[in-house]
Amino acid sequence: MELPEECWESIFSFLEHHRYSEPLSLVCKRFLSITSHLRRTLTITDPTLESLPNILLRFPNLTTIVFRDFHVVDISYPDHGCGFSPNGSLDSKSVSGLLTDYGILRLASSLKSLRKIDLSGNTFITDQALVTLSSNCLFLTEIGIRDCDFITQNGIALALRKSDNLKSIFINGIGIPSIDACFLDSFAYARSLSELDLSNSFISDELLCLVAEANLPLHKLVSLVAFVSHLMGFVFSCPSIRLLHTWILKEQISG
Repeated sequence: MELPEECWESIFSFLEHHRYSEPLSLVCKRFLSITSHLRRTLTITDPTLESLPNILLRFPNLTTIVFRDFHVVDISYPDHGCGFSPNGSLDSKSVSGLLTDYGILRLASSLKSLRKIDLSGNTFITDQALVTLSSNCLFLTEIGIRDCDFITQNGIALALRKSDNLKSIFINGIGIPSIDACFLDSFAYARSLSELDLSNSFISDELLCLVAEANLPLHKLVSLVAFVSHLMGFVFSCPSIRLLHTWILKEQISG
């Protein structure tokens, strides 16, 4: 008697790492289908570029995607490229090459159950990518957007407001040269936020106070802190904090 698919899924789910599934996927088409549906995490690097559209189709139940050193493809267009012409303008037909907002749209539309994504280092995506992810991937719990030059504080604020299940966000460069009001106000809406990584950011008293007043279930804060006189007050206001990495550049002295 042939085992039902649910039994095979239960057996394969005990495998500790997806690399153990690869030999099984070569046994037969049925095992290939089962192991592909069980895959939840995918790290995408430069060598996978040409086959990326097929990879995303193979693993329909992904919940975590990490774009590592992924700077040279638009994942939405296996047959369409974009690049810069000799005169410095963007030519969408001549040269293949960038991860764009439209690529994120196609990904978010296909992977509604996506929970984690790291877009760090992709310098051509904009605020629209965050809006797309927060609108389409309602279960999103973690976003990494370090070194994304065209993502602004306004885009981050929109993501914080619209992603009800967001627990972790990794950003850098906040507060350089200043912190926008929309970014400050957004923490009142991020009710599930428990991990806030603002590496290489200059954090003001105002931001710390607003985060404390939002009464978030915050247990980790990473930042580069400048002119912070309310740091101890912040710690007392957030009893859930278990890990606090801060560097105080200058203590404010009240007159």
